[in-house]
Amino acid sequence: MNEVTLKRLKEATKVSGRNARHEVMIRLAHSLKHIPVIDEVYWEILQEDKQK
Repeated sequence: MNEVTLKRLKEATKVSGRNARHEVMIRLAHSLKHIPVIDEVYWEILQEDKQK
């Protein structure tokens, strides 16, 4: 992970209140949601984050 990405991730975790793992999971789901397998579980991934 480059320095700019790491800096943005740290800033996002401060704003969202999520830990880095969950922030990355959500960002990855957003970027891959056009793939049918991901699209099927996209909302489940987001709901999983809200439960934690």
